[in-house]
Amino acid sequence: MARSAILTGMVIVAMASASAADKKGDSGSVSGKISPEDASVRIIAKLAGTEHRVKKNIKGEVTLTKGGAFTIRDLPAGKYDLLFFLQGKSKKKYMATRWSEVVVAEGETTSGINYRLTPVGSAHLIDEVLVAFEGGKDKDAQETIQTAGCTVKDRPMKLGKTTVYTVDIPDDKSVQDMVEVFQKTKGVKYAEPNGIATTG
Repeated sequence: MARSAILTGMVIVAMASASAADKKGDSGSVSGKISPEDASVRIIAKLAGTEHRVKKNIKGEVTLTKGGAFTIRDLPAGKYDLLFFLQGKSKKKYMATRWSEVVVAEGETTSGINYRLTPVGSAHLIDEVLVAFEGGKDKDAQETIQTAGCTVKDRPMKLGKTTVYTVDIPDDKSVQDMVEVFQKTKGVKYAEPNGIATTG
């Protein structure tokens, strides 16, 4: 009788472990790098298009005290917005926006979310450019952007027949470098720095 109870308990534990493993297998991760190295930033992964102040919308987060590599694990498959909240002294040194439409697949890691923070006082964001296409298909625009070594980092903006993409540029390229590349690229209507609005 005691042996039967023990075996039953072992079966229940095994089933619970299998269930936990299955649940973990259904999740994915997001990884990348924050620079410069002295930056302190909290990174939140929330369901795309939702309000981050609603707790249930936040599915993962991590805080870096000195920049560098990061990974947010155990994210259910889906689309996410990554929000970057500067901490401590970094609030006075840098500016940060967000990275949207990050797709997470089951059992996989979405990598390459490499984000360079913009120093306070800059006229434009140092890690992205705006690239506009007139007409054409979204798929073709995405391929053009990827061919240039860049990544779309937000939902495209529709302005009449023109679609504007916010594009993350390679870490070893400047905004001016990539503006010149896109200005010479077939199908691109215009490319420009993503300027920072100032008040006062």
